[in-house]
Amino acid sequence: MPETQHFALLQKYPQFAILLDALRKEPGADTIQFHLGNIEACEAPSVFATLCKEALRHVQGSRHGHEALDHHCDGVSSVLGMIESPMEHWDIPMDGDLDAMASFWDEGEDTHGLKAALTGRDRVKYRFSAAAMAILFIKSCNERLQMQLRKIVLNENRTAVACPERHALGLIQFCRQNPLLKIERRVQLWSNALQDEGYFHSMTKYVLRDEWRIQSAQITQSIWKWVQEALALAPAGMPDNSFSLILDGQPLPNLATQMFQAVVQRDIAWQRAWEESLDRGVASLPSVQDFGLWYHLYPGHRFKHLSRAMEDMAQQKSVVQCNFDVGKAWDVENIIQEHKDWTAQQWAERWPVDYDPASWETESPLSSWRSLLEEDLLPEPEGPYERWTEDPDDEF
Repeated sequence: MPETQHFALLQKYPQFAILLDALRKEPGADTIQFHLGNIEACEAPSVFATLCKEALRHVQGSRHGHEALDHHCDGVSSVLGMIESPMEHWDIPMDGDLDAMASFWDEGEDTHGLKAALTGRDRVKYRFSAAAMAILFIKSCNERLQMQLRKIVLNENRTAVACPERHALGLIQFCRQNPLLKIERRVQLWSNALQDEGYFHSMTKYVLRDEWRIQSAQITQSIWKWVQEALALAPAGMPDNSFSLILDGQPLPNLATQMFQAVVQRDIAWQRAWEESLDRGVASLPSVQDFGLWYHLYPGHRFKHLSRAMEDMAQQKSVVQCNFDVGKAWDVENIIQEHKDWTAQQWAERWPVDYDPASWETESPLSSWRSLLEEDLLPEPEGPYERWTEDPDDEF
């Protein structure tokens, strides 16, 4: 990347200075992965994605960068077209948009499961978010009608495609244009937020699982990304008092409180205990050489800003609210003393597994967790068809 472009990115994204400098100096992959695994966790994913897109534009503009991208993007016929695509995560593509996106790939290239979807092997119901639908609706209204809108309630009661937690960014332009417009976004925990289990492909969570229960190790991250993106709206230009996000724990608010107390508050306390241990010299910061490509074992800053966010939510000072009690803070000092002899690797290895309980089941009046997940599956096709298998080498 040319030096002038590198400096421009540093000015615009100072929070990513360590990563940008590492990329500029062209170190080994270990160093870049190490910084990436820590910095990315501190920022809203949408902010990091915007940085990546801008950086790729600069890289593509240089001769060496252009050649490197062509080399690494095998199967992509138009890297530049993909980088310059105006499509946003919240856009609902029309036929022309789909044709344009298809042109980025070599003819006949299977773009992440197209064949599986056409043959019925992939039975997942892919939905657009309520926010995406609202954006499409508002765009269809003339300016006079847009200015008459006063309140929109977005009921995100199902999982959706294309990083739905980021989609409120597409509403900023309408809230700036119409200061009287209030948008309330409600995210259902049981049928939406908690169902995001981090699999690369949605279908795999139905065939690659040990038990049909909510895993404690995935709860905080599933919630945190919605909170992160809501908090990122104001810096992105969302006017004050125009937007609110409600984490909806109904019809099981007591179970939601138990989860937050046992899991979310626990993760907040562990984050604070790790940082305080570093400040006191009780624990030491590992180096790239200590971890190499195992950068994901580095304790880092998994939930660095969640503590402040939770305090603001509890005190009704945040754009994010819960319709259930979020629980009480854990004793951070106790955690520090219990783990004062731990290495950084022990912190990292035990953090994702030392939960009590390790998993949860839903209660009446909701169906079982398995039933809730399977509501997102289409019926099996009639007649013989090639089933999705548990083979890790199975190509979709």
